Formats: sequence, structure tokens, C-alpha cells
Amino acid sequence: MIVRLKHVIPLFILIVFTTICKAQPSDLYDQYLQKKIYYEVKQLSQFFERFNMSDTVRIDSLSLSQCQINILSLFDMQKYNFATDSIVWEFTNYICESGVRIGYENQDWYSTATAVFQENNAERKIELTLSHVRDTSGYYKWIIAGINPTSLLLSEKVSDIAISPLNNEINFIDLSKAFSGKKNLSSYTSSTFTPDYLSIFLSLVERNILKFVQIENVTYHLLQIDGWLLKIQFQNRIDFNSGWLITDIVKMSKEDKNIYRVQFLNLKSELQ
Repeated sequence: MIVRLKHVIPLFILIVFTTICKAQPSDLYDQYLQKKIYYEVKQLSQFFERFNMSDTVRIDSLSLSQCQINILSLFDMQKYNFATDSIVWEFTNYICESGVRIGYENQDWYSTATAVFQENNAERKIELTLSHVRDTSGYYKWIIAGINPTSLLLSEKVSDIAISPLNNEINFIDLSKAFSGKKNLSSYTSSTFTPDYLSIFLSLVERNILKFVQIENVTYHLLQIDGWLLKIQFQNRIDFNSGWLITDIVKMSKEDKNIYRVQFLNLKSELQ
């Protein structure tokens, strides 16, 4: 398959460009715009529809099944080379042969959104993880489920900071150091203590210390396909291969997905 299709790159651009060049110069822009609109994955819902074959893109000159054309059109062609990246064909063939479908109703997909906040006169970027869940009434919604702890810039524990073992004899006077210093306050807790970073973040926002400015970028993480992880991002460019596209694809076991949720999506174990 890979050898036979080594000239498929760029997969759609060459075919579309050849078609457009047959038009009159005055019509070139309009036809280009129409073709871009046709191929571009404009919304995430359209990504799902194309993946699930309810929306199709036609390229009759390629000796591929409609399913293969649809799935291949969802890859970021500036990152993946169809002639050499065997994982692209392995995934495409798996989806087409198994008939796997994805959608909003699936629970195991998430979004990471980089939000810009203002703190005093400085901007701070904080990465939030949103989880797609179904509530008790049967409706779906997004919830803030995690936060990248490094974006809060909290101080780390200092090992040589401690309350003296005899401090009880002087009414724990060293607590005044802990509460007045504040910066290293977590150093006075147990070595096994892990702060609830999401609670800290919510408190900072509620107290108006962090003021929301805007969302800078969004990435979707699809773990709902057995054995695979997909990352989807919006590629804003002028060519036909644009919009919501697969920017990363990884073969991933169930165990690796559990690790990914906790370590990379910063989700608590009870959310799994």
C-alpha cells in the first residue's frame, strides 16, 4: 500500500490545483475558495462526521476506498508523510476494517485549553483540562477537571525547613515563621502531601487574584479508540489541508492511557 501510493503526497492539493488551473483567471479565486471550504475541517463536529462517514470528500482519481480517503483527509499533511509514516496506514486500515465510530457521547475524550489570565500587571498562561461528561439528567457537558500544576508557579518543598521537635514546649512558636513566610508553607506539611492544584486555582480566580483574559489555543485528546491516542488541533492556513486535523497519533495500551490521563492531562484517579 505504501509503495503503491508513494506519489499520493500532497494527497489532495495536486488534484485540486490541476482542476482549478483549467478555469478562467477571473474564476480562479472563487474556485480556490470553494475547494478550500470543501476540504477544510471547519468544526470539530465536521471532524466526527467525516471520521464516521456521514460526511464524505470525493477524489475519484485515487484508487482508495471512500473510508480511506476520509480518514487520510483528517491528518495534518505537513506533519505526516503518507509515503513513510506506516502508522498512518495502520490506523486508517484499522478504522476502515473495524468500522469504529467516535462521537460526543463517548466519555473518554478531553480537551486542554491554554487560558490567559492577568495577575497584577502580568499575564500568566494556565493549561486547563476539560472533561466531557454526562450528568445525572442525561445531558452532556464540559467540566474543568484538571490543571497543569507547573503553570501555577507554586513554590516547591524545601527539605531543611521544619518545625523543631521540641516546639511544643514553647507553644509551637515556629508556626509564626511558617505563616509569615508563606512562600515555603507547603514545606511544613507531610512529605506525602500533594496539594489540590485545581482547588488552589479556583480560589485564586474567586478571590480575583487571577483575572481571565482569553483562551489562546485548544487541543483535543481522543482516547476512546481502543489501542490509540489522537490529538486534534486547529491548523489555520491557506491550503486545503486545514482546520481540525490529527496532529499526533500514538499506539497506546489501556495501562498507558491511564498514565497519560494522570501525568499529562492532570486528572485525578477517581475521574477515570
